[in-house]
Amino acid sequence: MACRVELLGATVRVAGRDILRGVDFRLEPGEHWALIGPNGSGKTTLLKLLRGDTWPMDPATRRYECDGQAGPNPIRFRQLSRLVTPEAVEVYRRREDTLSGLGAVLTGLSDGRYLYTAPTARQRAAALKLMARAGAAHLAELRLDHASEGQLKLLALLRALAAGPQVLLLDEITDGLDARSREAALACLERAVTDGVQLIMATHRAGDVPGAVTRVARLDAGRITRLGGRELLTALATPGASTAQSTPPAARDTAPLWEIAHADVRLDGVNILRDVNWTVRHGERWLLTGPNGAGKSTLVRLVMGEVAALGGPKSRVRIRRLGRTHPTLWEVRRRIGCVSLEQQAGYDASVTALETVVSGFFGHVGLHAEASPAQWSAARELMGRFAVDALADTPLERLSFGRRRLMLILRALVHNPEALVLDEPLSGLDTDARAEVLALVRELATTGVTLVMVSHRADDWPPEMDLELALDDGRVSYCGLRRN
Repeated sequence: MACRVELLGATVRVAGRDILRGVDFRLEPGEHWALIGPNGSGKTTLLKLLRGDTWPMDPATRRYECDGQAGPNPIRFRQLSRLVTPEAVEVYRRREDTLSGLGAVLTGLSDGRYLYTAPTARQRAAALKLMARAGAAHLAELRLDHASEGQLKLLALLRALAAGPQVLLLDEITDGLDARSREAALACLERAVTDGVQLIMATHRAGDVPGAVTRVARLDAGRITRLGGRELLTALATPGASTAQSTPPAARDTAPLWEIAHADVRLDGVNILRDVNWTVRHGERWLLTGPNGAGKSTLVRLVMGEVAALGGPKSRVRIRRLGRTHPTLWEVRRRIGCVSLEQQAGYDASVTALETVVSGFFGHVGLHAEASPAQWSAARELMGRFAVDALADTPLERLSFGRRRLMLILRALVHNPEALVLDEPLSGLDTDARAEVLALVRELATTGVTLVMVSHRADDWPPEMDLELALDDGRVSYCGLRRN
């Protein structure tokens, strides 16, 4: 049964602040929409409002028509729809969930977080067929706490599709996916459209919008400012980092910043990294590449001292950081700035944006030390450069995914580290924020700061990143000059 959703001047207020203001919107059967706009404009909140996960200030400003019944109650529409957001993926990461990939997909049948009842043989077969069509059959037995960000994203999409929804609401669904997984995800969406599923997706990238999407709404500061067709997607042009002229680097110190030799990492009995060798010297600029699940994020954690390599009497492993075998974790964090999706998922969401940035001086998750006036001033100045100083007193939990990401990037930068390790730093950022971060990375590259960047999108690679380490199935498959 087709459904309609109508918003008539709907306002959503959280902690005294209007997230959406006076929104008029109508979803008709058969329409496919893209929601665009800068970070913090209200796109995610609009998706939640449409589905019924968030309530407007006045319930009468939202109306549903499903199964011949009309009114403000969203229950039936919620049963017929599924919503996928980055925050939902973070939940799995925070819980360190041991559920399998197949189990996660099957939870979509009830829209719960766990399997409360044993699935039938037919349900298991249907879920496995869905995963196989998406090229994700190899994820069926993978534990979620061992999954990469891209693998979790793909499983979250398949979980939503498993229920056979009439309407699919998606928030930045392709961020963090490698090229092959992104292609598979978009193919899944095209098949879903063919099967009669409606799409409403929030995105910052025009290339990730399926051809079936013909309607576009732009949001700014909590209001819908433009309605139109795909011509509005031209506002999502990429910053074009990979085509710009490369700037010569500052003179490089030949001393290693870290040395990793013959490193194996095993987590819960699963081999994640195998015989990895990687030496990074002061001033070098590295791309860390490879498909989802190759071990890139685990290698970042090994560099930061957050996981240990296997040892033993016959082990050949050798790891030195900052010129020493056993520097303290706090020294590593003070001298090497790091941004990762695991870090974002585990960060204290009650801390304000300004406190988050200031905490970078101490390497703490949260602010647990007394900052000096100069440190507070430096943090505010950096936030001002990115035009987010007005959010200084806002808790992270009230910021959009993209803006939380940006605060963690500023946290990694605020203390002028010797090295910066960025794991998918542009995930969730709007076009302007991506351009600003890329410009800053390029600037740092000319000053001799050691840089490591993980990204699945070649158009996000700054031209200054001239070295490449590629991983595949936990092993180094390439190490040398950046490949085209």
